[in-house]
Amino acid sequence: KNAGGNYINISSTLCDSNKHPMDVQNCNQTVCPEPKLRALEVQFFQMDKLKRVKLTIGMTATILPGTTVLIKCPTRGIQIQDIKWLKNGTTIRYSKRVKLTRKRFLKIRNAVPEKDSGIYSCKAGSLQSNTPVSFSSVYDIFKATMLRQKYISGIQPMNLVARSISTKQMDPVSRKYSPLFLVKSDWSACSATCGGGLQSRNVSCEIITRDYFEVFPVRFCTKAGHSAPLLIQSCNTFPCLEWSLGNWSEVKN
Repeated sequence: KNAGGNYINISSTLCDSNKHPMDVQNCNQTVCPEPKLRALEVQFFQMDKLKRVKLTIGMTATILPGTTVLIKCPTRGIQIQDIKWLKNGTTIRYSKRVKLTRKRFLKIRNAVPEKDSGIYSCKAGSLQSNTPVSFSSVYDIFKATMLRQKYISGIQPMNLVARSISTKQMDPVSRKYSPLFLVKSDWSACSATCGGGLQSRNVSCEIITRDYFEVFPVRFCTKAGHSAPLLIQSCNTFPCLEWSLGNWSEVKN
């Protein structure tokens, strides 16, 4: 500072080195998050027309022709520009119909089986997660609807329906909390006609709507308060009947 009260630049060697202010300091010392793709282990099955379906990488999707599909790839510790999309292991060639959004979601407009069936992959460095996309037939839809008709029509007993927030699951498609159902198939035929056998059934944990259903790991339902279902049970435990043969009687005259 000169006599006029103004600051002027001089050589740092003329200043007291003991009073030198810090010109470098540490910053951003928090531990960097481990890079991760936040994939979902969920199966999606479309049963009726929807204009658009928004999926998350890791899901398995069965859709109807003509549906516009958005696949997002949520990450942690990964720059959005590092995300790459593949189809069947090959880099996707983008077009007006198949393109990336500003958030790097993969968008497939009016999907058709002959062009869009396949395995779509989100890749970032050495990390990769997949979403297989296939198309449902009329027969597939019929089978799926018949098995879930009692849930769709609302005649399923209410004590089997999750009713509070704590026993519901966030629907990854609608982004709303929805009840989880335990969907049980019929028991298989018994492995033995008598003497004790075994029979089994399929049980799945699902969110069911009139337009689609989603299958979650069964642990989601048990965590939500549903009792763990029997998958195998004994059957035909009654004794087997057999003919008992004695000796022939003597010949009668």
